[in-house]
Amino acid sequence: MHARTVHALGVPAMLLTALLVVVGCSTGADSRCRVDGPGSAAELTALREACERALPVLAQVWPQWTGPAHIVPATEPLEPGTAARVEGIARPGAPAEGDRLVVAPDLTAAVDSAGLDVVLRHELTHLAMRATGTASIPLWAAEGLAEHVGYASVPDERRHRTEEVTRLRDRVAAGTWPGSVPSEDRLTDPGDRNDAYTAAWLGIEVLIAEHGLAAVTAAMQDPASGGESGLLTTLGETPDTLTARWHEELVSRAAPVD
Repeated sequence: MHARTVHALGVPAMLLTALLVVVGCSTGADSRCRVDGPGSAAELTALREACERALPVLAQVWPQWTGPAHIVPATEPLEPGTAARVEGIARPGAPAEGDRLVVAPDLTAAVDSAGLDVVLRHELTHLAMRATGTASIPLWAAEGLAEHVGYASVPDERRHRTEEVTRLRDRVAAGTWPGSVPSEDRLTDPGDRNDAYTAAWLGIEVLIAEHGLAAVTAAMQDPASGGESGLLTTLGETPDTLTARWHEELVSRAAPVD
């Protein structure tokens, strides 16, 4: 599962399976982005356009994914704090089936254009990984990469996530955040979710800075690098080296201490 509380730019989501009623449709000519379901024409168009803006970004990060992106506004509010979620059938060691991106009914009104782009880029990263990958990617790495893709193109200072990083640094200093990258339990715990996503994002940022985005995504796609330790081993890392650099980056990116 992957979900966290809505904040300034929007959020990722949980993996569930559900049935939604189709009551409308908005598609662009020759677009890989299919948007249908409830909502005004303006809302559906905004979702399709955000999806189309996201596709070139995804092509750079996960070029193996060339399939369609099916986006459906929910007929009822999603779980509290959830802006969107990927739904489909995930199978270990095989591509997912029937994936679609379900968004909260009020998403386009709740976030600005940059926030909508973050949500769509994040969730489409998950869709791309699920549709093409067969490796067992650690949850923190999957969420961290989706966060990296979501925030990398934000056109203002929000992309640096200074407030979130500072809050995480303070938790580390207080002893309430042990280690570095989050466990699966922390990523799915409502009380820890926001900080867990920040921690996962920072872990991927560290790996990208050290090895480059292409090497990191290649390792994530290698079936031999599955599991918690396999990804780091493939990259020539250890949990200790990642943790050390994670803490250095945390201090470097947080706001100065008063």
